[in-house]
Amino acid sequence: MTLADLPRGLPKRCATFLLHLSVAPSLQRVDYQVLTGVSHTTAKRELSDMLAAGLIVRAGRGRATRYSLPFEQNHP
Repeated sequence: MTLADLPRGLPKRCATFLLHLSVAPSLQRVDYQVLTGVSHTTAKRELSDMLAAGLIVRAGRGRATRYSLPFEQNHP
């Protein structure tokens, strides 16, 4: 994934997370917080927004929750 592959108008924090996911198999909410400098609540909200938009997928529950790119984006 490159910057050109990202949807137009995507917030910078979300773009940063998606670009990191393009080189990491999966990341957690805390990784989003560290990468973007946002609070727990903001991270949860923004990750939920990306899930709803189909930009990421969620695996696991609770502390084991991880986020990754949808399959078709992981394997062009």
